[in-house]
Amino acid sequence: MSLRAFHIIFIIFAMLLSFGFAVWAYENYQAQKETSELLLAIAGGVTGFGLIVYEIWFFRKSRRIIL
Repeated sequence: MSLRAFHIIFIIFAMLLSFGFAVWAYENYQAQKETSELLLAIAGGVTGFGLIVYEIWFFRKSRRIIL
């Protein structure tokens, strides 16, 4: 497995973990109604979308580079 492929797979798992964390934190917010849980859910979602943007950027850039 190349370094490029490993990086892409690793970022995909990080995205899934971020979105899973966001869902978990939102469910806790629904049960407890604490603002900190809502902020954690938002942070997890923003991180997940940021990783999507990074993945697209990396994929486009790494086409030109042989790793």
